[in-house]
Amino acid sequence: INAINSGFDNAVSTIKKKLTKDFTSVYSDMESIQKVMEGGSLDKKQRQPWMDMGFAWGAILYNEIDGMEWVTVIDGAKEYPALRFRDTDVMACPGELIWNRVKQGKACDLKAEFAKIRSEVEKVI
Repeated sequence: INAINSGFDNAVSTIKKKLTKDFTSVYSDMESIQKVMEGGSLDKKQRQPWMDMGFAWGAILYNEIDGMEWVTVIDGAKEYPALRFRDTDVMACPGELIWNRVKQGKACDLKAEFAKIRSEVEKVI
Protein backbone atom coordinates (compact mmCIF):
# COMPACT_ATOMS: atom_id res chain seq x y z
CA ILE A 1 0.00 0.00 0.00
CA ASN A 2 2.88 2.36 0.74
CA ALA A 3 4.30 1.79 -2.77
CA ILE A 4 0.91 2.57 -4.31
CA ASN A 5 0.41 5.72 -2.22
CA SER A 6 3.94 6.98 -2.81
CA GLY A 7 3.76 6.27 -6.54
CA PHE A 8 0.36 7.90 -6.79
CA ASP A 9 1.64 11.02 -5.00
CA ASN A 10 4.66 11.19 -7.33
CA ALA A 11 2.45 10.88 -10.41
CA VAL A 12 0.00 13.53 -9.20
CA SER A 13 2.89 15.89 -8.46
CA THR A 14 4.34 15.31 -11.94
CA ILE A 15 0.96 15.86 -13.60
CA LYS A 16 0.38 19.09 -11.67
CA LYS A 17 3.87 20.33 -12.52
CA LYS A 18 3.73 19.45 -16.24
CA LEU A 19 0.09 20.31 -16.96
CA THR A 20 -0.86 22.64 -14.08
CA LYS A 21 -4.02 20.56 -13.64
CA ASP A 22 -5.60 19.02 -10.59
CA PHE A 23 -5.89 15.24 -10.54
CA THR A 24 -8.96 13.76 -8.87
CA SER A 25 -8.71 10.11 -10.01
CA VAL A 26 -11.75 10.19 -12.30
CA TYR A 27 -12.14 8.97 -15.88
CA SER A 28 -11.36 12.34 -17.46
CA ASP A 29 -7.98 12.40 -15.67
CA MET A 30 -6.75 9.62 -17.96
CA GLU A 31 -6.11 12.33 -20.53
CA SER A 32 -3.68 14.03 -18.17
CA ILE A 33 -1.75 10.82 -17.54
CA GLN A 34 -1.69 10.10 -21.27
CA LYS A 35 -0.36 13.60 -22.04
CA VAL A 36 2.45 13.28 -19.52
CA MET A 37 3.34 9.81 -20.79
CA GLU A 38 3.45 11.02 -24.40
CA GLY A 39 5.07 14.37 -23.60
CA GLY A 40 8.63 13.07 -23.58
CA SER A 41 9.47 14.26 -20.09
CA LEU A 42 9.61 10.76 -18.54
CA ASP A 43 12.87 8.88 -19.06
CA LYS A 44 12.13 5.64 -20.93
CA LYS A 45 14.98 3.93 -19.08
CA GLN A 46 13.67 4.68 -15.58
CA ARG A 47 11.04 2.23 -14.37
CA GLN A 48 9.64 4.11 -11.38
CA PRO A 49 8.06 7.16 -13.07
CA TRP A 50 6.16 4.84 -15.42
CA MET A 51 5.06 2.63 -12.54
CA ASP A 52 3.89 5.78 -10.74
CA MET A 53 1.73 6.76 -13.73
CA GLY A 54 0.33 3.24 -13.54
CA PHE A 55 -0.64 3.72 -9.91
CA ALA A 56 -2.44 6.96 -10.79
CA TRP A 57 -4.24 5.15 -13.61
CA GLY A 58 -5.02 2.32 -11.18
CA ALA A 59 -6.67 4.84 -8.85
CA ILE A 60 -8.99 5.74 -11.73
CA LEU A 61 -9.81 2.06 -12.31
CA TYR A 62 -10.48 1.67 -8.60
CA ASN A 63 -12.78 4.69 -8.49
CA GLU A 64 -14.60 4.16 -11.78
CA ILE A 65 -15.21 0.39 -11.75
CA ASP A 66 -17.20 -0.56 -8.68
CA GLY A 67 -15.76 -3.70 -7.13
CA MET A 68 -12.09 -3.22 -8.02
CA GLU A 69 -9.75 -3.69 -5.09
CA TRP A 70 -6.00 -3.43 -4.66
CA VAL A 71 -4.25 -6.74 -4.02
CA THR A 72 -0.67 -7.94 -3.85
CA VAL A 73 0.36 -10.46 -6.47
CA ILE A 74 3.11 -12.84 -5.39
CA ASP A 75 4.90 -14.45 -8.31
CA GLY A 76 7.81 -16.46 -6.96
CA ALA A 77 10.16 -13.97 -5.30
CA LYS A 78 8.45 -11.03 -7.02
CA GLU A 79 5.61 -9.04 -5.44
CA TYR A 80 3.65 -6.26 -7.09
CA PRO A 81 0.37 -4.39 -6.64
CA ALA A 82 -2.58 -5.16 -8.88
CA LEU A 83 -6.30 -4.51 -9.06
CA ARG A 84 -8.75 -7.40 -8.94
CA PHE A 85 -12.47 -7.30 -9.57
CA ARG A 86 -14.18 -8.77 -6.52
CA ASP A 87 -13.36 -12.47 -6.12
CA THR A 88 -12.87 -13.13 -9.83
CA ASP A 89 -9.92 -13.76 -12.11
CA VAL A 90 -10.27 -10.31 -13.68
CA MET A 91 -7.04 -8.58 -12.75
CA ALA A 92 -5.06 -5.56 -13.92
CA CYS A 93 -1.50 -4.65 -13.03
CA PRO A 94 -1.46 -0.94 -13.96
CA GLY A 95 2.18 -0.17 -13.25
CA GLU A 96 3.48 -3.32 -14.90
CA LEU A 97 1.23 -2.82 -17.93
CA ILE A 98 2.54 0.67 -18.62
CA TRP A 99 6.18 -0.12 -17.84
CA ASN A 100 6.18 -3.26 -20.01
CA ARG A 101 4.79 -1.30 -22.98
CA VAL A 102 7.43 1.42 -22.54
CA LYS A 103 10.23 -1.17 -22.28
CA GLN A 104 9.04 -2.75 -25.52
CA GLY A 105 8.86 0.65 -27.23
CA LYS A 106 5.10 0.35 -27.66
CA ALA A 107 2.38 2.93 -27.09
CA CYS A 108 -0.08 2.49 -24.25
CA ASP A 109 -3.59 3.82 -24.88
CA LEU A 110 -5.02 4.13 -21.37
CA LYS A 111 -8.61 4.64 -22.50
CA ALA A 112 -8.45 1.51 -24.67
CA GLU A 113 -6.95 -0.49 -21.80
CA PHE A 114 -9.65 0.84 -19.47
CA ALA A 115 -12.33 -0.26 -21.97
CA LYS A 116 -10.80 -3.77 -22.15
CA ILE A 117 -10.83 -4.11 -18.38
CA ARG A 118 -14.38 -2.77 -18.10
CA SER A 119 -15.45 -5.26 -20.78
CA GLU A 120 -13.85 -8.14 -18.86
CA VAL A 121 -15.66 -7.03 -15.70
CA GLU A 122 -18.99 -6.87 -17.53
CA LYS A 123 -18.52 -10.45 -18.75
CA VAL A 124 -18.25 -11.79 -15.20
CA ILE A 125 -21.12 -9.80 -13.72
